[in-house]
Amino acid sequence: MTSKNFLYTIPVKYGVYGALLLIVLYSVMFYVGKHPLPPGFADVRFLLVPIFIFFSIKEFKDYRNDKILHFWQGLLIGFLVSFVIGVITALFIYVFAQWIAPDFLVQYIEERIQLMHMMLENKVALEKTMNEEMVQEQMRLLPQTTSFKIALTYLGKTILIGILFNIIISVILRRQPKRFT
Repeated sequence: MTSKNFLYTIPVKYGVYGALLLIVLYSVMFYVGKHPLPPGFADVRFLLVPIFIFFSIKEFKDYRNDKILHFWQGLLIGFLVSFVIGVITALFIYVFAQWIAPDFLVQYIEERIQLMHMMLENKVALEKTMNEEMVQEQMRLLPQTTSFKIALTYLGKTILIGILFNIIISVILRRQPKRFT
């Protein structure tokens, strides 16, 4: 295989591994009684997505491309990893919330409403993040949330998390070939 083929096969492999790990983790968390999609930075994706991006870029660079990594290669690999993780896990969340455990969606909505009530009670924190009308609007819209909306939001956030960390990782691991003049 050429290094071009590895630009796609390695990120797909790590994306599938990452998605499977998240699926297992989310399933265990849900059945233990903790909702797997917490709001804010308590999300496990902030840890796992960068780890899988790092190892996929590192494998490509060290074992498939003679220890050379162009910035664009790192960006492509990292994007594909986060995209694959996001798509597979979002599909799982949709299927899980829609057919396997319908109370997943109910718990999600209830936790978000509780969070909004806490924000309304804590006016100081509320003033720093959003105004009271925005919170009221979110509380009004939350009951209309569907499994598809949760899955689509999950996919978008996973890709965004991947892009943010991917840029940093690609810069750190980048190594250009030496040019002779």
